[in-house]
Amino acid sequence: MEISGNRPRTIESYAFAWNEFIKVTSVRYVEDIDADMIYDYLNEIDVSNATKLVRLKSLKAILNRFFDNRWIEIRFWSKIQIKVDKTIKGASKESDVEVLLSLIDRSTYESNPAKIKVIRIEKL
Repeated sequence: MEISGNRPRTIESYAFAWNEFIKVTSVRYVEDIDADMIYDYLNEIDVSNATKLVRLKSLKAILNRFFDNRWIEIRFWSKIQIKVDKTIKGASKESDVEVLLSLIDRSTYESNPAKIKVIRIEKL
């Protein structure tokens, strides 16, 4: 995997996810892996949905390598998804917008578009 350009941290993450998958599912042969087994694995591990998404991405990358090597014939994992709630940042305070506007250099023509964008966003 290093030859493919993967970074050591990526390889470590893939190895961890794969070893955990094998441990949780007790799978012995690549051809025994199916979507239900992946769902069972994801349900079994006690981590947040965001971490499950990372583990799923790692498993998908490994399974893609297996597919490329023709060890698996169908990409059954491509339909597996995990929804992760994203935190929505609160609205900016008026004082924050004023600080931002004060930082824009008004002496040049090039800064005018930036100032206009900030004012437009503020009015939305």
